[in-house]
Amino acid sequence: MNQPDYIYIFNDFTDTGNDVRMIIPSSGKCNRVQANINERDFIRRRQRSKFPAIIADLIDLAVSVWLADWLSKQRGGRQYKIRIELPVRHPEILGGTDSIKMLTKTMRWYTEDNWEFVFHKRIASPRRAESQPLCLPDDSPVEVALWSGGLDSFAGAFNRISDSSEKDFTLFGTGSNKNSFGVQKELADILKPCLGTNLKYMRLPFSVSNAKKIKKNRLLRSRGFTNVLLGVACACLENQNYLYIYENGIGAINLPYTEAEAGLDHSRAVH
Repeated sequence: MNQPDYIYIFNDFTDTGNDVRMIIPSSGKCNRVQANINERDFIRRRQRSKFPAIIADLIDLAVSVWLADWLSKQRGGRQYKIRIELPVRHPEILGGTDSIKMLTKTMRWYTEDNWEFVFHKRIASPRRAESQPLCLPDDSPVEVALWSGGLDSFAGAFNRISDSSEKDFTLFGTGSNKNSFGVQKELADILKPCLGTNLKYMRLPFSVSNAKKIKKNRLLRSRGFTNVLLGVACACLENQNYLYIYENGIGAINLPYTEAEAGLDHSRAVH
């Protein structure tokens, strides 16, 4: 079997970050970057359920895929092979035959590249968000939705709130763009008078440092996978079985359009 074009070896994600080795086998080059996940809102604003270990695994997986896709520079229009080695709490679940088959198939659909995943047993202590006690579990209905701050996301939320003013809503934003979180909060605050205390905005920022000298893949083809998976994690932490996506998929209206969006299928790059 052909060797990977890129290999990403992750340490355990902790509250202080994750040291990641990026290896390019063809050249023998090795870079080290730092990945960070900010779960502050999952600590301060989560009120409905405990924090299952498998949900923490999904968060780590989502951010790992985003990082690997972003740092895997594409050239020549050929298919690349990307390998991720990631410590998780439940390698017997994520590393199972069916899970690996589904995961690699999904990533090939999102990116049109070939992916390989190896899951090891995590040894670090749980992060603070996982250990946060929950006083009053709540299973009342709440609509959890991805919240990008785009026009279609705002219009969708407004329509849903107008039709269901008696419901609770949680709008969930994620990503690595600090500026977008300010827009998301500002727009959520505009909607809040429609619902009062029944609307909650939560966010899960993540970031990568020490990567300035590494050439990037600006298309970020996997962002739809990452955003949806993190949204699912938020829905589970809100004790819900559904995640709502207000974007209309193909032709998503997130203005202004940027150069990075040229050629994207928005049904895959949603949010």
